[in-house]
Amino acid sequence: APELIGPRGSVAQVPTLRWHEFPGADRYDVTLFDDQGRVRWGIETGDTTASIPDSVAIQTGVAYFWQVRARTNVGRWVPSPLADFRVSEPGGR
Repeated sequence: APELIGPRGSVAQVPTLRWHEFPGADRYDVTLFDDQGRVRWGIETGDTTASIPDSVAIQTGVAYFWQVRARTNVGRWVPSPLADFRVSEPGGR
C-alpha cells in the first residue's frame, strides 16, 4: 500500500498531503474526508503531493482523514491506510 508521509496529528496550517512513491504506480487517487466520513475533496494525480485548495474550508480543531490509492495496472488500485490530522488553534490550544 502507499506509505503516507503526512500530515498526521496536529498541524499549524492547512497542509499539503505527501506520500512515498508506490512501485509500479502511474496514478494516485487522493481523498480527504471530514470527521463524519464524508468526502470533502479528491484529486487524481501522477505526483506524490497534493495541496488542499483554499476552496475547501478546513475548520480549526476538527479531525480530517485522508487516503491515497495507487493505480498499478489499469483498473487495479491499492489503497493506503487512513491518516488523520487537525489544524491546531493559534497558540497550540
